[in-house]
Amino acid sequence: MPTTRSSRAAKPVQYSIDPYQDPDSDAGQCQENEDDECQVPEKSRSSNRRGPPKLPGQDESATDANSDSFEDEEGEEEEEEDVYVSEEETPRIRGNSRSRGRGQGRISEGPSGRRKDTAALINSASVRVHRRHEFRTPRTSRKRRRRAAGEDTTNSDTEDDGSLTLKLPNPSVKLTYRPRINQATGKRERLFTTYGMNTHALVIATGVRDRSLGVPAVPEEGSFEPNPFWQEGQDELVDLGDGMQKVERMEYYDVDSVDGTEATAEMYMPSKNEEPIKCIIGPGAEQKLLTFQRFGIFNLKESGKHKKGYILNAGGHVISMEWAPNRPKGVQYLAISTKKSGPDRSQFPEPKPITKPIYAPESSPSCIQIWRFPTSEDVKPSGPPSMALALCHEWGYAQHLSWCPIKKTPGNQKELGLLGGVFRDGKLRIMRIVLPDDDTDGDCIFLKIVEPAFECSIKDSMCSSLAWISDHEIVAGTTTGEIAVWDLRYKFEGEFIPTQLFPLHHSYITQLATCYPSFPYHILTASMDGYCRLTSLLDPFADTIVNNRSRIAPQSITWVDALQAAVSSEEGAWIKYYPLRRFYSSTMLARHSGISSSVASSRMHTIALSGGTEGEAIFSNPARRMFHAKIKNYQQTWFQLEFAQSTGMFRINEGFKLDMKEPLSAMVHSTVYPEQSAIATVCWNPNDNCGGWATAGAACGLVRAEDVTIYTE
Repeated sequence: MPTTRSSRAAKPVQYSIDPYQDPDSDAGQCQENEDDECQVPEKSRSSNRRGPPKLPGQDESATDANSDSFEDEEGEEEEEEDVYVSEEETPRIRGNSRSRGRGQGRISEGPSGRRKDTAALINSASVRVHRRHEFRTPRTSRKRRRRAAGEDTTNSDTEDDGSLTLKLPNPSVKLTYRPRINQATGKRERLFTTYGMNTHALVIATGVRDRSLGVPAVPEEGSFEPNPFWQEGQDELVDLGDGMQKVERMEYYDVDSVDGTEATAEMYMPSKNEEPIKCIIGPGAEQKLLTFQRFGIFNLKESGKHKKGYILNAGGHVISMEWAPNRPKGVQYLAISTKKSGPDRSQFPEPKPITKPIYAPESSPSCIQIWRFPTSEDVKPSGPPSMALALCHEWGYAQHLSWCPIKKTPGNQKELGLLGGVFRDGKLRIMRIVLPDDDTDGDCIFLKIVEPAFECSIKDSMCSSLAWISDHEIVAGTTTGEIAVWDLRYKFEGEFIPTQLFPLHHSYITQLATCYPSFPYHILTASMDGYCRLTSLLDPFADTIVNNRSRIAPQSITWVDALQAAVSSEEGAWIKYYPLRRFYSSTMLARHSGISSSVASSRMHTIALSGGTEGEAIFSNPARRMFHAKIKNYQQTWFQLEFAQSTGMFRINEGFKLDMKEPLSAMVHSTVYPEQSAIATVCWNPNDNCGGWATAGAACGLVRAEDVTIYTE
């Protein structure tokens, strides 16, 4: 029965056969075999003290240093198994420790070359041999021990001589045994793997690094640079005209027609029967109770003098929104798509009737709201916003809106550009939005879109998302996981036929984005199958790559051109970025308490904005981890929207401190949050001088648009 360490230290030790054998060994005597004789070193004659035998190459100082008292040696505890022997001590004996314990090992001869009689040593009870000085280290391979100890290559031949001598590690040299340390890359290699080896791209990358690395999470005044990789003349501009668009002017009536034959604008607007939204906002000691009627507005300066923005009530569940591009000065326009009504806010909501599945088309009256935001001379919010246009249609609510982002200078200031949308009936439509000549501040004009400029559809499938490749090419994802590309310059028998149609995912494509302007023919897709893909439309079957599968399907994905990386959600709560040239890897940016529902990026800076079902809108800067792997990672909560089912009231919490998030921080405990407080969609203003305008839309209908830029003044 093996002995414990405490009992082993208390009993007398007599190493009569092998003075260096394992104390746990129960070897008694040597086997009588002529081929395997035990050899015992001769006792040292230079001192009367009893100690370990002196072997060749061992001087007096080493002997005295290693001749500790026997009682001190008995109290030592063995923490590790492997043993390193110092250079001045006895060389380590080759052979198996078990075989030595059974009396089959060999011990090198003493200085005189004579062998002591084994029986005489066994009968001598007064012989005490001290244990040698040991240096204990974790178990590693022999090759790694030699490399770590800095052993010369000449010492590797000592094994052939019957002994192995290892040098002590130099205490001044700090060694690390982190796995794959030889594969770790520095800042220079990270630039190469992110931006490639092109000199021009690396010069631009260093400029992005200098502007963005020091920004913790919220955009600052000196960090703006519009599309650093965009080059003048790279876009092929094509004038598509008005296409087949047909628009009618509508008059607004507060009530429907008496006989029901005349269609009024109220039929397409969000329901006016919705209860007003009651919301508490402001700091703890100065909280205010606000009541938002349909299309009501609140100036954020009333809750803080330093704030520059507004909160408005869109009237229904906000589905999608985006700012009109190519407007560096003057009034800014925001397109908002909503459902007819928001979630039920009563204390005991009634069960909703079973609706049609998402794979079935559904047409209904709806509208797209175009809001105007007046600006000052320095392009900052200066006046209350108002609805400029109400685009009424019969196609169901727009699931996804996207303005054509191609940079151009419109000849007419009243022309907002091409607005594409995927509607609930499963078709993709593009409209040319032009403000009427009688457009004035404060008045809303109702337009009925009878026919869009361009209409695209796929047989036996429905479009679920879209993105622009150029000003005449558009790509869409479908509910069945397919990708379709149309060129709006060509028709076949009066219809637009896809120039490309191929399967990419196994299920519903939730979001799609292009890598414009650097790689306009590269698309990013997020799907309900749990994967995000990067695909080249030049050869989609060969040039495609998938990242790690997420158990909770990603709802949104976006492209950060300045960093050559995609930003999406993983496992629902984590916001991560995926570099273009190593899309298979991901790096954590931020973390939500709920499920991330929307992610947005800007062409003006590197800050990402994300919204979650818990009601939080969060800023994060992927540039910090992109250029420096060990830098601290921060996230800034913009605001949090809470809902109380018992009272039907909302509360907006602000003033959160900068929070540091690390990959190994606390686990995410996902739970269920009220639908009313979820942040359904977020976006940035892409125009010059307005890059700091952030926008977030909630399921209850509240939309917050604010200039969050940190100014040096």
